[in-house]
Amino acid sequence: MPDFTFVATGAMVAAAGAKPVFADVNPKTFTIDVAEVERVITARTRAIVPVHLYGQPADIAGLTRLARRHNLRIIWDAAQSHGAHSQGRDVGSFQDVVCYSFYPTKNMTTGEGGMLTTSHNSLAKQLRLLRSHGEASRYRHVRIGFNFRTTDIASAIGNVQLAKLPKAIIARQRNARILTQGLSGIPGLQTPEPAPDTGHAFSLFTICIDAKHAGMSRDELAAALKQCGIQSAVHYPLPLHRQPVFRGYGLDRDFPISARLARSVLSLPVHPGVTADDCHYIVQSVREILRVGND
Repeated sequence: MPDFTFVATGAMVAAAGAKPVFADVNPKTFTIDVAEVERVITARTRAIVPVHLYGQPADIAGLTRLARRHNLRIIWDAAQSHGAHSQGRDVGSFQDVVCYSFYPTKNMTTGEGGMLTTSHNSLAKQLRLLRSHGEASRYRHVRIGFNFRTTDIASAIGNVQLAKLPKAIIARQRNARILTQGLSGIPGLQTPEPAPDTGHAFSLFTICIDAKHAGMSRDELAAALKQCGIQSAVHYPLPLHRQPVFRGYGLDRDFPISARLARSVLSLPVHPGVTADDCHYIVQSVREILRVGND
């Protein structure tokens, strides 16, 4: 799994009694690097857990080929990628299983909870048993399960949110284009670079700040934006190998890209509630703060 992701990606593996093994990420897409995955695969490896980070699909074709070559399963973390596409397909349609989050900050929400998609009938059957105490029929329990059932109210909210998702993605992509065009070319600032043949869902619009070339740090830029009334956030300030729960799983030199991103990423507003004028104001503010002329 990628070293640069939310802690849940690693925690779910540890909770299952397995050992998470981290791999560095691509410096342009921020998603897991296929070559780094192959480097850490051993005879004990059972699955690859790529993350479609910020709404950017990972290298699905490359990872699928690698998994087949080593006879591994793939568990796709699409928590931030509702509505993202790769190779002309929704990211939720790829094998073996895709995991979504419905947390309030996602592209669509039910208030909390999540969803799994799979094309494996046998796996789908087991997942349905797991979510409801292993209940195969009323009061007949065939395996140990849990209470992971969604509520009717949450499902109703989710159905309405799902209907709104296509327009929400279009708005996010429009905002991302404005921000990218306005911020491109600023010394020390890297804008998102969607991979070819993908549809970035822009759950987050995340830039990188090279303090040496930009003239200020990520945190200084965030503080200055706050003074302009612009909210920003850091996703994520610690790579997994530096999380206390995973202490001893690696050093910064083992994951140089992940470690650099943790020091430099900053997410700017891109959600559908942001207007085109808001985006232009964000661009103008960033350029003024970094003392870059406006064209």
